[in-house]
Amino acid sequence: VLDLRDAAGQLVIRDEEEEVGAGLPLQQVVETTARTGLAGLENLAGIPGTVGGAVVMNAGAFGTEFFDLVSDIDVMTSAGEVHTIRREQLDVGYRRGYVPADGVILAARLRLRQGKREVLEKRVREILARREAKQPLEYPSCGSVFKRPPGDYAGRLIEACGCKGLRIGNAQVSEKHANFIINLGGATAEDVLAVIREVRRRVADRFGVLLEPEVRFVGFDQPVAALLEVEGVGEGEK
Repeated sequence: VLDLRDAAGQLVIRDEEEEVGAGLPLQQVVETTARTGLAGLENLAGIPGTVGGAVVMNAGAFGTEFFDLVSDIDVMTSAGEVHTIRREQLDVGYRRGYVPADGVILAARLRLRQGKREVLEKRVREILARREAKQPLEYPSCGSVFKRPPGDYAGRLIEACGCKGLRIGNAQVSEKHANFIINLGGATAEDVLAVIREVRRRVADRFGVLLEPEVRFVGFDQPVAALLEVEGVGEGEK
């Protein structure tokens, strides 16, 4: 694990272009940008994680994705060489950004537009209030667990299967938002994984939809496919 807060924590604004280091918290970038009167990032308010994480996952919310604003990114290889990659060179999509095959993301440059500071800051406050009202922010969690299936919402499918409140160990499907698995205190990664498996099984059994996680699985002995395998679901349904 690399902590890039000091090594890649720059935030430089030139006219309507902004260079942001991969180690910066995304929320800090959103707030600073709005305060400066530059528009584009405000819908991403409240997303946890760093700029580097936003690049890897193409973080998005309320109709805005991070790569809607990216002009290029800087990547350093394991040999210490720094390369700039244009947005047009990258195949990104829903919750699918750019993961370097060899190296680490250093920074991203964003194309923004002029806006009114008071309007942008009001929008940021509105987004944060909506998140607080609908998401279980009073508990630790990894955020939204599953990607949105085509034409539907993961939370709706999970709730329709009666999974709200489902608990294994100290990991529980939130009663407030079904696409969040909260830590009631001392939950292990295995607890969370077990809840993920059970939710996927129930949704697959009832709707024939195999939910795809948008979270990453690190430190397990088995490959992700084996970790998430749901018995009894045919390939056509997957």
